[in-house]
Amino acid sequence: MVNRNRESTLTAAPKPRGYISLAQTFFKECCTSRPSGYPLQLSFPDGVRWFQENRFWGRLPPVEFPDQPWLNYDLVRWMETRKPRRILEWGSGASTLWMAKMCRDLLSVEHDPDWHGRVLAQLRSTNLSVDLRLCVQKQDYVQTAVADLMATPPDLVLVDGIWREECLQAVTGWLDTGTTILLHDSQAEQYQEVLRRLPKKVARKNYFGPCHGMKNFRGWSLLEKAPGSSR
Repeated sequence: MVNRNRESTLTAAPKPRGYISLAQTFFKECCTSRPSGYPLQLSFPDGVRWFQENRFWGRLPPVEFPDQPWLNYDLVRWMETRKPRRILEWGSGASTLWMAKMCRDLLSVEHDPDWHGRVLAQLRSTNLSVDLRLCVQKQDYVQTAVADLMATPPDLVLVDGIWREECLQAVTGWLDTGTTILLHDSQAEQYQEVLRRLPKKVARKNYFGPCHGMKNFRGWSLLEKAPGSSR
């Protein structure tokens, strides 16, 4: 005999999280904004979207390649407004597929063979053209892409993978050519020390707020050549 109660339990839609528990998590994340240079960036629509995206957090199977990348809401809007034509990305994933639809040339570097294969398969299934490279060793990961792009640096560099300190240091000189650098998760202390050592010619703006597909708020930094600075 079929256990109807067990069958309905297995097939029933997951129960959404209560608004009270979501509100507690939301305000806790708001309070984690870093007072030293990381002001909270939050608009009312962003708050509403965070609640919508997190009602089933942890209760639905994770989506490997969602339509929106796992980046801050305001960072996604910034990139959609800027529309860079040539991009270098360290750390592939949902952002790779999303940026491939936006820019003309995208070079993405990944260190994990399994994840590289998944991203590559997804790119092929969607007919997106990306120069996706697998570089397991640190030196290759950091230097291969830099060497290839040295003659014509990209419009934008997104540092969002492993060995971020080394990657950031490798491309800081490109700011002189007009390249913009984005460092994700930059609120982490390990990256703060690197940012503090940047030369004075680097203008830095810090942001902190909600991200697509994550309950935890994240920080990101926008690095550009400081106005009036010399090489």
